[in-house]
Amino acid sequence: MWDKLTAADIEHINHGLATRRSKMLARHAEELKVLEAEQTEIDNIEQAIIEGSVLGNGGAPFRFGEMGQDFTAQCCE
Repeated sequence: MWDKLTAADIEHINHGLATRRSKMLARHAEELKVLEAEQTEIDNIEQAIIEGSVLGNGGAPFRFGEMGQDFTAQCCE
């Protein structure tokens, strides 16, 4: 059955691989769009938390933890 590999066989295989590659790249591009949208949403929520913390604390940076670390300095630089 597979005694000979013709140029047509190789072309058929190459075409199949190119099709699979194109579909995979399209899926990855769509997944990246979703991830980027999710990251933007997270960034917006983070910024709202920071702004709310600063405004709700009389304009002072939000401080937490035993050492009173400055939250805005950690996440916004």
